[in-house]
Amino acid sequence: MKKVLIFLLSTVMSFVFAKAFSASSGIDPSITVPVTLSLTHGVLPVISMYMPNGIMSAVVLKRAYEAELLRSLKEIKDGFLARIPDRSELVGNDVLDITKAGVKPNVIIDNSSYPISASQRTDEGVVLALRKLTTEVTVVTEDELYALPYDKKNSVIEDHKTALNESYRKLALHSYCPSADSVTTPVLLTTGGDDGTGRKRLTKTDLVSFRTKLNNAGIGECDLVLCNEHVEDILNWSEVFSAQYQVIATGLVMPMFGFNISQNIGYAPVFNTLTKKAYGAVGAVGDVSASVAFIPTRMLKAYGSLKMYSKEPEPRYQQSEVNFNSYFIAVPKDSEGTGAIISGLV
Repeated sequence: MKKVLIFLLSTVMSFVFAKAFSASSGIDPSITVPVTLSLTHGVLPVISMYMPNGIMSAVVLKRAYEAELLRSLKEIKDGFLARIPDRSELVGNDVLDITKAGVKPNVIIDNSSYPISASQRTDEGVVLALRKLTTEVTVVTEDELYALPYDKKNSVIEDHKTALNESYRKLALHSYCPSADSVTTPVLLTTGGDDGTGRKRLTKTDLVSFRTKLNNAGIGECDLVLCNEHVEDILNWSEVFSAQYQVIATGLVMPMFGFNISQNIGYAPVFNTLTKKAYGAVGAVGDVSASVAFIPTRMLKAYGSLKMYSKEPEPRYQQSEVNFNSYFIAVPKDSEGTGAIISGLV
């Protein structure tokens, strides 16, 4: 009976692994499923005869778990990152291989002159290494687990998953934010009154001006991810405006002026003297947070490999350890299609 249960469990886990690998690699499931099953029930049992007991089953289960966890990390259901196209099928060995198209062709209206002007489009191959995200090691002692009413080990793994998801959003928003003001990537300074800290508040006039700048740059309806300060400014606008564009119960700001608005809690790209600072840079006097605008279809994201490192309790220390390595990238498809609002200083 035990062997039958092991056989069924390994079959199910192999099937899950094969489906997840197929989804991430783009290989047809009709290929990955039979190959995985043949490895599980054919090749691996033979290899396991020459290895210590339990090693092969542990490896198979660990790989299946990693594949399932990666699949769940990709299934973002809300927030701005959920609307970004996923191009993970272009990733190999944690490197993203994309083709960056050249300029768009001009459109001739009511042409009466022949031959029509011609130009050759040159495509430039672009290879980008994915960013490596490593979670800090979490230690769980056997004493902590004693008489607990919940599964702390699985709870710890969920915490690592949450931390990775938060880092994905932070990296993506920083990448989608323009580096400096230009005609195609407008950066607007707020002009409102002092909020008491030397920061000028965001006004309705500022947001309308930003809409005009984006329109002039060819950026129509788009996402606007507000930093905390600008959310506060909007929530303090007139009561008439609040009744139309705010959900009082939750503090959410409704779509307006062609913006699909969301709030990025806990992180915003930082500017200093109209220039975006590096991700994770040390704070300095004059730093201001940015709200970021972009067209989701002109951005991309991609996931690479995910690996779990774990250590079971040892006799001397009687504690478990776990952490993860994950590879991820989020970038604009070109140098256009983004904008930012940053607070002016008094």
